[in-house]
Amino acid sequence: MTQLAITPRILLSGKITFVERFTPTLQVGKYIARLEQEIDINSSSALVSDASETYSTSQTFYVRGERFALLPEDIKAVFPPDRTEGEHSDVLPHIVLTKKSLPWKWTIENTPQSPDASGSVPTWLAVLVFAANDPPPNPRIRKLSEIQSPEAGVCSYKNLTFQPGETPETPVVTIDIPVDLFRAIAPTAEDLCHLAHARIVEVDKKSTDPENVSGEYSVVIANRLPQSEHTVAHLVCLAGMKDYLPGSGQQIPTGTKFIRLVSLKSWQFIAKEEKADFKDLLEKTVQIDHPNTLLLSSQPISNGTAEDKAIENALKMGYVALNHQSRLGDKTVSWYRGPLIPYGKEKTIALPVPTADALVRYNPETGMFDESYAAAWQLGRLLALQDQEFALALFDWKHNTQIDIIKQAEQDIIDGALGRSLRSINGSSTRVGVGNLLNLLAQANTLFDSTSVAARTTVTQPPQPLPTLNFEDLLSRAKRTSFRTTETNPPTELPEKVKTWLGRLRLLHGVPYPYLVPDERMLPPETLRFFQVDLDWINCLTDGAFSIGRSTQGNLEQDRSLLGYFQESAAIAAYQERFWRLKRPIPRAASPSNVVSGFLLHSAVVSHYPGLEVEGFDTEETGNVPSLKLLRFERIAPNVMLCLFNGLVKQVRIHQPPEGLHFGVDVPDSEHSNYTKLLRSLDEDTLGESIPGKRVDVPFRTGNKQVVDIQELASRIKKEFTLPNFTSAELALEMVDGVQQVSFFNK
Repeated sequence: MTQLAITPRILLSGKITFVERFTPTLQVGKYIARLEQEIDINSSSALVSDASETYSTSQTFYVRGERFALLPEDIKAVFPPDRTEGEHSDVLPHIVLTKKSLPWKWTIENTPQSPDASGSVPTWLAVLVFAANDPPPNPRIRKLSEIQSPEAGVCSYKNLTFQPGETPETPVVTIDIPVDLFRAIAPTAEDLCHLAHARIVEVDKKSTDPENVSGEYSVVIANRLPQSEHTVAHLVCLAGMKDYLPGSGQQIPTGTKFIRLVSLKSWQFIAKEEKADFKDLLEKTVQIDHPNTLLLSSQPISNGTAEDKAIENALKMGYVALNHQSRLGDKTVSWYRGPLIPYGKEKTIALPVPTADALVRYNPETGMFDESYAAAWQLGRLLALQDQEFALALFDWKHNTQIDIIKQAEQDIIDGALGRSLRSINGSSTRVGVGNLLNLLAQANTLFDSTSVAARTTVTQPPQPLPTLNFEDLLSRAKRTSFRTTETNPPTELPEKVKTWLGRLRLLHGVPYPYLVPDERMLPPETLRFFQVDLDWINCLTDGAFSIGRSTQGNLEQDRSLLGYFQESAAIAAYQERFWRLKRPIPRAASPSNVVSGFLLHSAVVSHYPGLEVEGFDTEETGNVPSLKLLRFERIAPNVMLCLFNGLVKQVRIHQPPEGLHFGVDVPDSEHSNYTKLLRSLDEDTLGESIPGKRVDVPFRTGNKQVVDIQELASRIKKEFTLPNFTSAELALEMVDGVQQVSFFNK
């Protein structure tokens, strides 16, 4: 059974830092890098005269700045999420960008932003919100030439010039906004100084998806509350639009009907009273009538046959019945269970095996095969063969190790038969190898020649007979040689490529989804399922990969002696893999656990809230307790998240991504007739904590468009604090709502 606990919105202390802006290190434009080297020759010889020579070279490059198009990977998230429904009427939509300095690459005068810019710097990006009755403009693809020289009645970017990579034929997405509507909803230049900021967040609890690696993001916020059910938001370029913005004091040319802007990103959502936010989506995953572990639900069978009871028991153990066609063409039904099982089990499978068939289990009572471990072994072998670089590296390591074992067996034979005699001749306690055997025999012959006949006749022990060395004996001795891992005789180190690949394999990277969830009914939409990892399944998977080059009984014996070291190296690499991905130091005392557990989450919250954070605990206590080490936390399908912990997880806490914290206001109620905002402390000791009773009214522009006067709002909040400067970072801290946290308990 899974229990659920909801934590009110909180700011995670120490987890997020608000920054006013990140200005680009290099300004957009053309650069010439020039390198000079001066050589001076000062000679004291009369034959060489003093000289001085200068050599130089140069390279021209151009720093481009995104202006009319963004790549999909430039956008981390939008809020409200695209095509969602929820109570969004009290939030200012925003967009999170993966490039931390993007909102400050250009100016609203359409010039590159200087890295030395100081004071309040307006962003060239804006999120415009359109209500259903505006109505929203229709996006249309046009050429840049239609922006540079628009038709009559349309104004666009003034004095537009192209940068490298842009031509008059370059296609862009545009929207035409009626002049009156643009003047009513567009931000002023002063507003733009507060509508973009940067956020730095910790990534230790995030998934290792590419967009979560840096932890530094920029955020652009709208200035208008959603006013109707159907709402559309556009991220637009305002570079070069300064004179057309509200409050600019400039007149738009007579006869202008539309303002044409480039839309870099658009999304839509429905604002309604029925809630469907982060908390509500996760609440749906707890269903009383469904299991909380990864298995097919079944109804108990009363008075069933022995076969019925066996089937019921197999389903409770996480098995599914799948159609199975043998290599001989016979069709049957066999049991299969993946690595994610509903309970813990001891390791019982003896490895290595020569083929996958050795892992097939047959139940004579039901007449059915269990193909689980055989499928894992075969999959590991196929994945290894698919990666040519890994396969060659592993084969070379095994081949070189085999040579070392044979040399060791050869050395043991020599030591056993000749070692004592030859060492007495050599006067050394070192082992005697084949390479110096002839030299030692030569020394023995010299000693024999220099010894008197009388001395020779005093020898009381007869000479030892020479051993017969043949290839069969050598191979037999090599097979019987155990693989020793002492400091005096360490194994050949596995290549890093092999270790890394194996570590990822043990964390189920590359394993197809149907191997993990063999029946979609085990993980239906809006569900969370706990599991434990079957380490026998994982070991069969890695043994399949290890089987490359295993073609003879001798190879099998060698692999048996190497398997312990091989599996241990893979387990350590799996434990360290997330440290490497996040570029974190590896704790010395840390070690892999004998228990690996986790959960699968199939929910819209995975796609709607990229950057989710998760913590796992081996206790049901809700206080500040140590968390389990995260081994893997990654999106494996658009709406499916896989999480693995080092240990047995009993409690999981899922947080909203702090970089996606949205700007919210408090709607009118019985105590407040206007929209208000409860303020947060800016003192160092209580930073971010709500101040009871300290509120400001949210000012709106004239008209009924629900457009917030951002500059006036910032001024009102500043008056409540004694600060020399009140930037976009301080405004962000005051306006964000806290993150929601949902806790799941694995009962």
